[in-house]
Amino acid sequence: MAATAASAAATCAPVTAMVPPILLYWIEGSQFCAKVGVALDSRSIPYQVKLVSAINSASRNLPSGGILVPEMLYNNSTVVPDSSAILRHLDKALPAQLGGDTAFFPSPAVTEADAHVGSMVNACVLYWNWVSDVGYARSIRAKGIAAAPALLRGLAGVAVDLLTRGKRQSMRVRVAETLGEAPRAGTPADDDAMRQRTIEELSIYEDHLASGAGGASSASTAAAGRATAAPFLFGGTSPSAADCVLYAMVCRFVGVMGDAALPPALPDLWTSAGGARLARLRAWYDRMDTAYPIVFNR
Repeated sequence: MAATAASAAATCAPVTAMVPPILLYWIEGSQFCAKVGVALDSRSIPYQVKLVSAINSASRNLPSGGILVPEMLYNNSTVVPDSSAILRHLDKALPAQLGGDTAFFPSPAVTEADAHVGSMVNACVLYWNWVSDVGYARSIRAKGIAAAPALLRGLAGVAVDLLTRGKRQSMRVRVAETLGEAPRAGTPADDDAMRQRTIEELSIYEDHLASGAGGASSASTAAAGRATAAPFLFGGTSPSAADCVLYAMVCRFVGVMGDAALPPALPDLWTSAGGARLARLRAWYDRMDTAYPIVFNR
């Protein structure tokens, strides 16, 4: 599996032409920041990073004056907020490096998938990291406790709960609005329902991987499972914007977000009830994780 991913990555020629300066403002652990980093790394596009506060958004001092990340300062002059807008800007600004199927958005199907993952799958990510009591304890709370000085860790959990109370409440509303349902409290019963919703949203991309071009899976390829998974969601020789954002989202479920060391919120995704439906997606994720590791601190 890893060799296949490495071979696919190698077919994407590294950038040799001069690229204007790219400065990315981002925070550790963000799935949308990871999306941009993985996308640029997959094309060997050089860039610099400025880490900003994940806690105090008012102190971020972004060029746009806003608070949302990632944000790009391109060629010391052009400010581009939003992960998808950043990749679209680079598609237009760097045609020599990002032409044909090496573009981040080579087709309308990729644009549609990028939007779906960034809304519906992201809502599932937010549920498991912020709303679910179990998922929150595994991920956000555990990360906060680990970051506290050793002598204070006995009280760190209470402090993290107090600091995140307001955000957890707002996330309940945000997730519900995105998914078109009543807000969930994050109880075990809610988790059962959301696990099925999460698998349903991810199953869309399980079907894409049957052919690598968005085709539906057949009974024979489904039975073959991991061995038949295509390298990328929409074919091509390098991951599209849709691959990069989905990879980052799945990493929030089952991975540790690279050097951010953010514990997974749904570590049993692949092995729990319904997880067997995602065999190709699991193989695709493993290949992406090997070929394009997430790195925030540069």
